[in-house]
Amino acid sequence: MEMDSEQTSLKELIESFVQDNRLDMNIAIPGVIKSFDGSKQTARVEVQIKKKLVDGTILKPATLSEVPVQQFTAGGFSITLPIRPEDGCLLIFAQRDITNWQKDGGASEPASDRSYDISDAIAIVGLNSEKKSIANYNPNMLEIRNSEQTATIQIASNGTINMKADAGLNIQADVNISGAVTASGEIHSDTDVTAESISLKGHDHTSGGTLIGYDGFIVQGNTGTPQ
Repeated sequence: MEMDSEQTSLKELIESFVQDNRLDMNIAIPGVIKSFDGSKQTARVEVQIKKKLVDGTILKPATLSEVPVQQFTAGGFSITLPIRPEDGCLLIFAQRDITNWQKDGGASEPASDRSYDISDAIAIVGLNSEKKSIANYNPNMLEIRNSEQTATIQIASNGTINMKADAGLNIQADVNISGAVTASGEIHSDTDVTAESISLKGHDHTSGGTLIGYDGFIVQGNTGTPQ
């Protein structure tokens, strides 16, 4: 019986050790942005799952500083988001110390021996609870939009692109269009409009023959330029 008791105690000791190490290991957890530094793309993030100790004690969620935030960037192109306080995110924890990498980039030696530590978090924005899920989510097409849906770009599976901008659409570029253009509203230009080298502002109309004026006078030739 004494041998069985010693084996049981050893088993309990090992299980307790493993449990303690599991509680200290960080893998991934929801978070919420508290502030964002756009120049460094780092954030102060509050963990959203409270920590429960073996004895049942509940700890206040930790707030992490200088957390690098993943960005949509590759090949010299970027899509930036106006990250704001209370935006949801997923915190993942690196298996090694990322301090030196975060500062200088490249293949870096770890600054310490810590592993899966809460200090080595990386934030991926966009993870939200059901309470904060995207309203009027469109499951049938790619959609870039604001929350109010007053500005949207949609790309359908058949290749159709729909754009909506209640506050207006501003384009600063030379625009080339191949195909017909249909407008349901007015078209304005601050300068001239040219069609096949003919100026809208400066062209003359050529009469095809003799015209009879309102006073009975015979008029031939070209009209004046548009006013």
